[in-house]
Amino acid sequence: MRLRSLAVCLGFTASWMVSGCASGPAVYEKVLKELLASPEAPPPSGSLPSASKSSLTFEDCFALALGRNERLAITGEDYFQATLLRHRAWAALSPEMTLRGTYLRQEDVAPPPGTVTQRFNDPSRLDYSLRVRQPLFNGFKDVYALRQIGETIQARRSTLLQERQNLLLNVAGAFYGALQAQQEVSTLEESVRLQQERLREVQARQRLGLARKTEVLLVETQATSVEARLVRARNALQASRERLGLVIGAPVERPLVDSVQDGPLPADLGALVQAARAGRNDLKALEASAKAAQAQLGVVRGEFAPSVDVTGNYYLRRSGVSSDIKWDVLFTLDYPFFQGGASRARYREATSRLRQARLTAQGLRRQIDVEVETAYLDLKASDALLKTLEAGFKAAEENYRLIQEEYRQGIGTNLEVLTAYTFFENARLDLDRERLNRKVLYLRLQTVTGGLPVR
Repeated sequence: MRLRSLAVCLGFTASWMVSGCASGPAVYEKVLKELLASPEAPPPSGSLPSASKSSLTFEDCFALALGRNERLAITGEDYFQATLLRHRAWAALSPEMTLRGTYLRQEDVAPPPGTVTQRFNDPSRLDYSLRVRQPLFNGFKDVYALRQIGETIQARRSTLLQERQNLLLNVAGAFYGALQAQQEVSTLEESVRLQQERLREVQARQRLGLARKTEVLLVETQATSVEARLVRARNALQASRERLGLVIGAPVERPLVDSVQDGPLPADLGALVQAARAGRNDLKALEASAKAAQAQLGVVRGEFAPSVDVTGNYYLRRSGVSSDIKWDVLFTLDYPFFQGGASRARYREATSRLRQARLTAQGLRRQIDVEVETAYLDLKASDALLKTLEAGFKAAEENYRLIQEEYRQGIGTNLEVLTAYTFFENARLDLDRERLNRKVLYLRLQTVTGGLPVR
């Protein structure tokens, strides 16, 4: 009966351990969703946008990347593994319970007549017991270890959030690169249509004797040049779509639509720097790592202190001379007064790691200042450039319209029309590029200051 109870206990313990291991991925999914479902961003869906949607926005692409990016998932696994360290630390403070069974079979030797050694020479001995061990004091190493693990979890959490922000910048670069190529294709397709109309107009004027053959050839050359540029732009669009698909983990087969509303240039650069120092997750991760290194010093100090444990045994079955003893308690005191300098070396190493962590955080603070200032100046320069390009586009558009009217009235020349259109087309392409570039710079400024501009 006792053997059956022991088997049942062992089987229950084994099934509990297996089920706990199997639930790890489910726990990770729950933790990751709870973490990413913060006010900073929606939880990752990883699913394609609705089939009813005929286009993809930047928000759609970012949501896809959140659910499918391998690097973000790997960082999430690091965070999940850090949360498990807390369970291990608590286990070191908790009592340890062990079911132990032994069976001994030895040669049966008959004792000399008249002796009392029969109980020592039993050829078959079956013992099983329940052992409980509880650490009482270990120099507060486990307390500092729990503090260190808590800071490590915070560091991994901040690293995961920072990886999400890095992913946003990667998606932004790939998305707006593809959108720029898409707009260039659209502009060049319109240019090809206009050049074809212009060619038919010049050919009609030639038949009426109002244009020379060289004018027709010049327009044909211009139209061919624009068509060649269109072919190259379509190839660039396909390549940029492939790059975007690689980042978001899904093929990009729908047209892209810009839905991001960029705001004005912030007025106070100093406020941006302060916001970045307070909100950057990579800085939070380094600061938490420095605190974890500080807690590690407490763990190492505990190695110089004595440790006290208590172990109790309750014997469910016992053979031999101790068969009547049902329990015992053992107190153990360990005092490591000499270990060849190993503990002192670990303490000095922990001190060095703490200095290293603080220096790393200090260096990142200065780097953040430079990154914020650079992003701010880039956005400011883009605003100034946009004003110039908008003025140039309006002038080129008006010039092209006037030159066309003069040509039809016989005042202007065909070469003037082609030159005016070339300036107009280039001005439009430059303006479109800078408008999209300004969106990327705005997202970058928001991200380097610790925010997540896409909700």
